[in-house]
Amino acid sequence: MIVGLLIQIVLIALVVFGIRAIRNNQSDAPIGYQFRNFFQYLILLVVFLASVSGFSGLLGMLADRADFVAADTSELALHLSLVVVGVPLFIVVGLWTRKRVQRDPTETRSLGWNFFFTIGILATLVTALFGAYGTVRIILRATEYDGFAVAQAVVWTAAWYSLDRIDRVRSSPLPANFRHVVAATIGLALGAVAISQLGAALIERAVRPGSLSAVLVGNDNAVANAVALVIIASPVWIRYWVKGLSAAPESDGWRLYVVLFGVAGGLITAIVSTASLSYSLAVWYLGSPVQNVAAEHFASLPTNISAAATGSLVWWYHRTVLQMHRGTTRLEIDRTYNYVMAGAGLVASAAGIIIVLSGFVEVLTGRQVLRGDTGRNTVLLAIILLAIGAPVWWSNWRRAMAYRASANEDERDSVSRRIYLITLVGLGGLFALGAGIATVYLFLRDVIDGRLSISTFRSIRYPLAILVTSGGVALYHLGFYRIDHQRPDAVRRRIVLVGPADANLLALVRSLGPNDVQLIRTAEGSWQLDEVEALLATHSGDVVVTLTPAGIFGASLDAT
Repeated sequence: MIVGLLIQIVLIALVVFGIRAIRNNQSDAPIGYQFRNFFQYLILLVVFLASVSGFSGLLGMLADRADFVAADTSELALHLSLVVVGVPLFIVVGLWTRKRVQRDPTETRSLGWNFFFTIGILATLVTALFGAYGTVRIILRATEYDGFAVAQAVVWTAAWYSLDRIDRVRSSPLPANFRHVVAATIGLALGAVAISQLGAALIERAVRPGSLSAVLVGNDNAVANAVALVIIASPVWIRYWVKGLSAAPESDGWRLYVVLFGVAGGLITAIVSTASLSYSLAVWYLGSPVQNVAAEHFASLPTNISAAATGSLVWWYHRTVLQMHRGTTRLEIDRTYNYVMAGAGLVASAAGIIIVLSGFVEVLTGRQVLRGDTGRNTVLLAIILLAIGAPVWWSNWRRAMAYRASANEDERDSVSRRIYLITLVGLGGLFALGAGIATVYLFLRDVIDGRLSISTFRSIRYPLAILVTSGGVALYHLGFYRIDHQRPDAVRRRIVLVGPADANLLALVRSLGPNDVQLIRTAEGSWQLDEVEALLATHSGDVVVTLTPAGIFGASLDAT
């Protein structure tokens, strides 16, 4: 569930950030130059990664085996070929690229340059983190020695540092670059997971005390794994957030990271973990747990508590940072946050409503919804989903509607609002259509077979609940979508044109608002469109516009 909600955040964020990036990085260079530039850096990227991979493999064989030549000839040949072929090509293409940058400094803003450093930095960073994680676990004695992990950490870290340093010196502006947002998010996510795992392990040890001397010993030690994640995540987060994005508040990259990944990501994690924790407690005390042993039923309790606390901490920190730099203007990223959170709360609320409606059908058909073990648990789940999802949806949706009600044109025409409304109308309609087909199918099947009974209505309870809920969601948001596309200041009026027929004139008059246009044809002549438009602007009510040899005249229909 957390992954699904975070995917929604990432998709909407990429749309907003991508649109801004395309607008801000339009190039006037010929299309042929742009293609050549892109493939030049693509070749440079391939040979660079191949060279680093070859060096890492050779060093890993040397560190892992004393006689690495005789150990695996095919593996040795692969790494040697990557080095022998990749290094010379990288040197040649790299020197050529360096000369081009020296002659034309604007190339550092080209698509190829940004593509090379985005993929290169992120690829080397992620690979180096895997190697560093294994190396730290070796140091903490949480796993056996692995020379390839050590070599991977050393070589790929050096490659990442080299690219990052060149990027800091040459690329501009750094804080707005997408790669730095992704890297900061990687550091934040790894750090949050590490803190959550560490907290869960400590809570479990407190509940089930063991040997304190074994805290950092053992192949599967949760504390050691969490400590290793903290060690490798901290430098990344400090480099790309503390010493990077945080220095450029209000930039697109800063807002993308803080609002969506920091505030929204932390809050969603806290909400989902709290819901899971509440459900476990409710089932144990009010429902019918599957496991009768408390230790087995609450096995996920430490993880849920720690994840909720970690998510709350991440949300609080980034929310504080946002409040410190929040201005008076509501920007697109602020709207995106509200609509993402409203969508997440609406999904949870809709799931709860579906469960309630299906249970109501069971009651009407003569079956007790609370009968049986799973029935009570299902009702408890519905209550929790509604109790958590509805406030989240309402608070964020009400805030968005408050700006919309203030006749804010930017709010009405914002990309995030349109995506939110269109997505809910479209998906709600599709779910309603599918549920409607399923409902009719189950009903007609029993009618044709002569088995129509109370059990038929019981069998269609879930499709019927989905139909009602998703259809209601779609219709509700369709109303707001239609209101957004109406001109609040446009008043329908009657316009009578007296003169020759002119298709351009009719198109102009209809474009000025929802007007009822009537044409009374007279003698031939020529309309002056700018004069007609100026005349209509001076009349707010119904009007007759007449073309005469002396010019164009207008009068109110009431006066005539």
